[in-house]
Amino acid sequence: MYIQDEFASVARPVKELKELKELKGFQIVELKFGESKKISFNLTEKELGFYDNSGNFIVEEGAFKVMVGGNSESVISDEFGLE
Repeated sequence: MYIQDEFASVARPVKELKELKELKGFQIVELKFGESKKISFNLTEKELGFYDNSGNFIVEEGAFKVMVGGNSESVISDEFGLE
């Protein structure tokens, strides 16, 4: 699972040149051909927050994109807002 903070006030870790993505969780799921399984992740302040330039851990309001997939290139995504 990758999370992209769409409008962070400070630069965030870069996973790819064009997008800011950071690995925030993973699960190994074995699937047989044609099989599907439902998995879930709980997002907390730990996954959404970051350290600002003064070393303070903060969680900012705003838009986030969450992406899941077998790697950082082949993902499905959705967006949500934090108020």
